[in-house]
Amino acid sequence: MKTNPNTANRYSDLLGIIDDMRVSAANATIALVLGKIDGVGGLNARFGYATGDKVIESFHEKIRGIARQSDIALETSSSSFAFIIHSPLHEGHVMLAAEKIARIAEEWIQINDTRMRLDVSMGCALIDNARDSSDLLLQQAEKALRKCRSIDQRMIFYDAQDDDTLGTSSHPMFDAHKAIENGEFRVHYQPQFNLKTRQLVGAEALVRWSGPDGLVSPGSFMNELERARALMPLLQFVMNSSSREMARWVRRKPTMQVAINSSATDLEDADLVEIMREVLGMWNLDPAQLKLEITETSLMRDPALGIDTLCRLRELGVKTSIDDFGTGYSSLSWLKNLPVDELKIDRSFVRNIIDDKRDRKIVESIIDLAHAMNLTVVAEGIESEGVLQLLAAAGCDVGQGFFFSQPLTGAEFERCWLNDRQIASLEPAAT
Repeated sequence: MKTNPNTANRYSDLLGIIDDMRVSAANATIALVLGKIDGVGGLNARFGYATGDKVIESFHEKIRGIARQSDIALETSSSSFAFIIHSPLHEGHVMLAAEKIARIAEEWIQINDTRMRLDVSMGCALIDNARDSSDLLLQQAEKALRKCRSIDQRMIFYDAQDDDTLGTSSHPMFDAHKAIENGEFRVHYQPQFNLKTRQLVGAEALVRWSGPDGLVSPGSFMNELERARALMPLLQFVMNSSSREMARWVRRKPTMQVAINSSATDLEDADLVEIMREVLGMWNLDPAQLKLEITETSLMRDPALGIDTLCRLRELGVKTSIDDFGTGYSSLSWLKNLPVDELKIDRSFVRNIIDDKRDRKIVESIIDLAHAMNLTVVAEGIESEGVLQLLAAAGCDVGQGFFFSQPLTGAEFERCWLNDRQIASLEPAAT
């Protein structure tokens, strides 16, 4: 029997199609939009299965109509579909495709005397490393789809930080202590830029586990690290790796900073400040060149202890940042008492500021609030020139995101952003 090229009836079929596309891709970047058509059972019950099938087929034909020649649109069941995107430029490209699909679903479909529209939910994901598996892409899209349906949204892009809230367990092959002992972690760096001058100001250090399926984001192993009481050893590893790179990079760009993410238990560890002091001394770094990012949620676990640790870090000279600001539901009165240097606006607010006036107002308010408290503002998740321009106009100081660069290995970061020609173009002209 001939296989329908427009369908994938099993996960193995879908994975095979993704693998074939990756072979033909000019780069390692592949994205997947995994969708669910809501209310198919009610549609069939009300209008009959024959009419229901025609409505669904009409919908799939329209989706195939928006696919580029290199993309693939597939029906994966009577109520679900997949849209595979060949070499997307960034997350924004993927979300644009999902938005087009959502608009198709909202269009009236006429079948004989029956006229109806559909509701869809979509989970989106992207992998951009040849070592990442197609299984990983499918898992991430599924997680995003589950979250999308749980909060009644049309589309959600996968975020590794959501893994814990989605109830996922650790990667089945992950062993916390062996991963540390065997040197299985890797640190990548996403560059950060002054939004007014567009000059490089630093980078965020992002840890990945080099597992059997390729590089894995923290959402798949943080629970296990916490259970194994291995969060502080991991933080020490990231500090040492970043400081080693910084000791070389500051010779080329002395004003650089590297931001390091901490966990809630890191902040509660009595040895944190002394560990940072030792690492800085070992690599002969100015404390101001390391920045510790702390989430609102981790501070709220024990505010008194958190503030005490922040005060000790400030005495040491280490800069601190409140990460994912706006998602922890902290009060303004609580915020004003924190001895921090920076607020980092969560990407969930940044991503839609062009189309969503409410998100734009929230971002503008956060920027004004932070500046009133003499804090620097960093925006993450910048994916387009339009978003960058709106943030810059609102007075946002620093930004990062796929518009500038994806996270890079230390060697890639140095080659792309710290070579002699790049440094010359980044530094302001002498007056």
